[in-house]
This record gives sequence, C-alpha cells and structure tokens, in this order.
Amino acid sequence: MRKELRAYQARFRIPMVVITHDPDDVAELAEEIVVLRGGQVSRVIGEDLLDKLQREPARAANGQLRSLLAEATS
Repeated sequence: MRKELRAYQARFRIPMVVITHDPDDVAELAEEIVVLRGGQVSRVIGEDLLDKLQREPARAANGQLRSLLAEATS
C-alpha cells in the first residue's frame, strides 16, 4: 500500500492525508505528524524530526518513532 501511495503522491503532486496507527507507515510516508486526542490536536511532529528519524538505520528509527508516538499519545 505504501508503494501505491508514494506513486499517487509523485504522479499528482498533491498533499495527502493518511490516517494510520502503523509506525512503519509513518516512517515511510510522513512529512509531518499531527497527533489527535479527543478530537483535538495534542501534538505536531515536524518534518525536521521525521527527516532525522528517516536517515537513521531502520531498526533504530522505527524504535525511536514508536517511542515518540507512544509518548505523544499517552
């Protein structure tokens, strides 16, 4: 599914909103994360942090991303 979403993103060059609970999807697709709690924005995680995580080896980045999401949603 990630491959198809990337293809649509490249083809149409439009912003996309993807709703997921899967940290692997987030690591692969996100440029920004908006965490919602009770219908309200509780945290915005910007492109700079995601770029840093995506440049790191996959295992470390995925672990850090999972920790970040757990912290943001707890």
